[in-house]
Amino acid sequence: MIEELRQQASSRGLDDQVEIHGFVEGDEQVAGILSKCNVGLAPFSGESGDFTWFADPQKIKLYLAAGLHVVTSDVPPIAMSVNEHGAGSLLGVNATNDEWAQHLKELSRNPERLALTQAHARNLARTFERSHAYDNVLKEVLEFVR
Repeated sequence: MIEELRQQASSRGLDDQVEIHGFVEGDEQVAGILSKCNVGLAPFSGESGDFTWFADPQKIKLYLAAGLHVVTSDVPPIAMSVNEHGAGSLLGVNATNDEWAQHLKELSRNPERLALTQAHARNLARTFERSHAYDNVLKEVLEFVR
């Protein structure tokens, strides 16, 4: 489908704004690509109760670590954390393609907001670093035991 996607981008005059990579094999390549981005998209759908509603998508954590404004559906648990920390924005699980497009247009017109949410994204990403994660889990376990 990569050629079809490239043709769609071209037909919309987005050749200079959208780069379609296709399958990316390694973490180093992913990091290189993310370093050139401003926004990370993570749309999720599905029926309430399916896997995506309980998953811990690493994609979002990679976006945060790269300092990207995360735009995601209000489905995975991490979405609420992204929203609460001001690290991105949420769209409803049933948001249409047009709503996603409109939201991205609005973001592109507000560089100050992007800069602020990107800083918040980097701060939120730090909480997923192993030593912080272990400290948080230990605190929860100790509270549970008491």
